[in-house]
Amino acid sequence: MKRWLAMALLLVVAQMAWAQKERLGQAAAPVNPADYPLTLHVGHAFVSGSVLHLEVTSEGKHLELQSLDPLGLLHVGDYRARVIKSEEKKGGFFFATYELLFVDGTHRLFAVVGESD
Repeated sequence: MKRWLAMALLLVVAQMAWAQKERLGQAAAPVNPADYPLTLHVGHAFVSGSVLHLEVTSEGKHLELQSLDPLGLLHVGDYRARVIKSEEKKGGFFFATYELLFVDGTHRLFAVVGESD
């Protein structure tokens, strides 16, 4: 009886572990490009230390964006984007975070660190 109970328990635990592995290993849901309404034009990209800097134009604004974990340089060109967080402070101060969508469906966060005319 104890052996049968131990075998049943082992089978249940193995089944639960297999189901968990399948759930965690599933690919992320595909990204919908319509969720990225903005077009950012990257005109200049460079890595300084461990920071990727992008100089972009969006809706007539010239911004500098940063990402702290560069995977390499980004080609200049147009990228789909969306604003993740944007806040205006008193006295004209602001901060914003953009998420850029890449052609392979991946996306990265970039903080606005500069603005120019």
